[in-house]
Amino acid sequence: MMQIALNLTWMNVSWDLISPFVYRNLWPMLFTIIGGMQCQRYAEIEAQKGKSSDDYSRSIDLEKKYQIIYADPPWKLQAGGPNLHAKQRGNRPLCYPTMTVREICNLGINLRAHTSDDCVLFLWTTNKYIEESYRVARSWGFSPSTMLVWCKKPKGRGLGWTFGISTEFLLFARRGSVRAKERHWSTWFEAARRQHSQKPEIARDIIDKCFEGNKLELFARQKVDGWDCWGNEVDSDIEL
Repeated sequence: MMQIALNLTWMNVSWDLISPFVYRNLWPMLFTIIGGMQCQRYAEIEAQKGKSSDDYSRSIDLEKKYQIIYADPPWKLQAGGPNLHAKQRGNRPLCYPTMTVREICNLGINLRAHTSDDCVLFLWTTNKYIEESYRVARSWGFSPSTMLVWCKKPKGRGLGWTFGISTEFLLFARRGSVRAKERHWSTWFEAARRQHSQKPEIARDIIDKCFEGNKLELFARQKVDGWDCWGNEVDSDIEL
């Protein structure tokens, strides 16, 4: 008992001696450390809020699904000679990079995340790649339905040998259950030629008239009101 009493007495005396030092030095230091930790935590919370906001914005973009896909792939072709009226002519390389059928098919891997379960596809193709266009549509998850035809006024001898080629083709394919809001009168349309490989606006008009929903153009050359786009000549709205 005596020993315990001595120990308690010593503790009281010791505290009396060191308490001024604690109040003057240790407590301010402790508050400074705690305050710094709180400031750091607040900064981390604010940074996380900003990050969460960015993530939320990105998630909104990823959640956007398209019901209409319009694509003009750069099929591996060559341009005709500089003079379409000449009997003898050679082919020229195109002025833009082309893609193989396999490369075009592989775009469907990432495209699927951006498309709705109920979706339509309009895929431009040429006489040479009609068969492959069905393969591309299926690889992108669509069932081919109808081939639309763009009829062009012949220009000189044109391309082709036995028959001068004056048509291009727009494959219509669908996935899921999609109903047209209006029935189009025919599977062919006539429109004037434009710059090389540039498609007529009437095709987009037909699409707008028949279907509604979020619209995405692939291999786009320019921005069009009401359409998101992807391609190497525009600021793309999605990544593939």
